[in-house]
Amino acid sequence: SNMLKQYSKSKFKLIIKAADKMKTAQKIIFCGMGTSFFAPNCILSRLRKIKEAFCLEAAEMAEDCTTLVKKGDVIILLSQSGESIEILNILKKLKTRKVFLISITNNPNSALATASDMILELYAGEELSITNKTFTNTLALLYLLEAAIEGAELNSLSVHLEESCFAMQDII
Repeated sequence: SNMLKQYSKSKFKLIIKAADKMKTAQKIIFCGMGTSFFAPNCILSRLRKIKEAFCLEAAEMAEDCTTLVKKGDVIILLSQSGESIEILNILKKLKTRKVFLISITNNPNSALATASDMILELYAGEELSITNKTFTNTLALLYLLEAAIEGAELNSLSVHLEESCFAMQDII
């Protein structure tokens, strides 16, 4: 809910800008660990219809990024904290690559966010237990990103996402 409010203030300009960058990329590589790895897989099949796209687990990316990543690629690193050791290792290896780096993180002051060309903040607040808030916000953000790539109108989609927030609150 807070994330939708934050992005709707600017009419989703940052999400649209990220989507435009992704449309012009040679390929799109999502990378994360745990729920940050699983979330992008929800939009991958639709993205692959328009662009070469795949998702790598962070340890795998840290190991192989110098061979996988090419100039003109868009790399989207997902990390709640933006400070995990695997993400930091990837950032070191990507330093010399000519790629566009988008971070999806709940910590806009993290090493990941600082190293990124663009930050898509999750605005999930502090997690009190498992990563349920950041995972849910990641799914919503990726849904909006994929919809923007397809040219959908994001204001009406955010209304539906807002409705689902209320439903989830009732369930929880």
